[in-house]
Amino acid sequence: MGPIWKAFPLKLIGGGEEPSVDVTGSNLDNIFDFENVPDRIDNLYVYVQHLEVIVETQIDQPASGGAAIDPDDLPRAVTSFDLSSEDLGTPYEPNDINGPRLGLIAGIVGGGYKASYPWPAQVASTDGDTAVDIRYHFPVAQKFMKSAHQTGLWSGLLQVNGRFNVRLSPSTWPAAVSTGAASEATTNVRVIAHCTLEPEIRLAPLWRWKLHKTPANQDKHALAEICKGKGMNGVVAAGKLAFLAYVADVNGLGGADGLDNITRVYSRALGIDNLRYSDTYDGYSVMLNEFVRGTMHRVITPGDKQSDSAYPLPVGATTDNSPNVAGAYFGPLEWPDPEMPAEVSKMREVFGTIDVNHDYTSKPSSEGLWLSCECSYWSDEFLKFVAEQRLKVPGGMGAWRWVPKVKGLRATSNPGEAAQQLQKLRGMPLKLVRR
Repeated sequence: MGPIWKAFPLKLIGGGEEPSVDVTGSNLDNIFDFENVPDRIDNLYVYVQHLEVIVETQIDQPASGGAAIDPDDLPRAVTSFDLSSEDLGTPYEPNDINGPRLGLIAGIVGGGYKASYPWPAQVASTDGDTAVDIRYHFPVAQKFMKSAHQTGLWSGLLQVNGRFNVRLSPSTWPAAVSTGAASEATTNVRVIAHCTLEPEIRLAPLWRWKLHKTPANQDKHALAEICKGKGMNGVVAAGKLAFLAYVADVNGLGGADGLDNITRVYSRALGIDNLRYSDTYDGYSVMLNEFVRGTMHRVITPGDKQSDSAYPLPVGATTDNSPNVAGAYFGPLEWPDPEMPAEVSKMREVFGTIDVNHDYTSKPSSEGLWLSCECSYWSDEFLKFVAEQRLKVPGGMGAWRWVPKVKGLRATSNPGEAAQQLQKLRGMPLKLVRR
């Protein structure tokens, strides 16, 4: 039997659950707190699994010269999702995760390689107003994980000054696709925390989607901040990596270029050799083909059939012949198997810099963007703080200890095997047990 699920609407700072925002104005922030989300109910602990964000607006198409707006262009309605609390710091910093990065990458992969909500219909090019509800899945637990609910975050860590900010895009955001189109002045925002109630005291690493930037006009890219806990409290500068991709410049994702501009990918750290086989299969094509192979049996992005909705290809792209690298949302470098639940014990552990080299048809003049799903390990001091100050366990850490949530390990006297077992255990959810 699985855990019990509950939904809690978040309240806007200053009151109310559904702010109405004039997106023609300058104040586009919608800051919610977590006062509505208890840390426990009776003898059950509350774990946040994901946040559902609903943006209700109307799109006004011009009298002439407009273009149809496909569903995978609608996530542009949000500029940034920010998450912070006194205990956690700022796991999601401003402008890291915008609407397209959440709606087209993090929400889909973190949602278990599926669209978590029905896609809106295409907005026709004809003159007039069209009401649209744009829904985002903000993953706290990652559903591609084995026993995914165990990677949820105990809500007690969001109780003190917990804030979730949905910063809307200015009203002109539809014009990026349809010249002269605009979002109507009034836009409504709602956020719902979907949680599990469980009897176990548990603390998993926070698996977060993190944006990394590298300088423009470079073909050698050094990703120095992966798993280093930038912006967070209570972590050490090491962790594990579940997903890494180069972000393209399509659909408002903000990357430097399209994948068709990249003719070669090489990374000693990731074990990726010189991927340049032919004019058709070069750069990210080989990895993109493998990624699509694992997802094409699912209808993830909008489309009538699998052949024109293979992820991460855009609406209308086809996989009938060569891979459509020109329109792909991202170039996958490392990812969890779409067909098999991911195990933390088998993920890459990261302590240092990850280098990725590209050859380009034309070297891009904008900074490179890379999106990861990563965790950083909790520090011993933070684990002690959570147990004694937040959970207030009787007797403190002298009477309790955090242990990995596993069924057991084979005893070994071999130092190499023991070190390997410890490496596998790092990043696992921890449970609090008596000494």
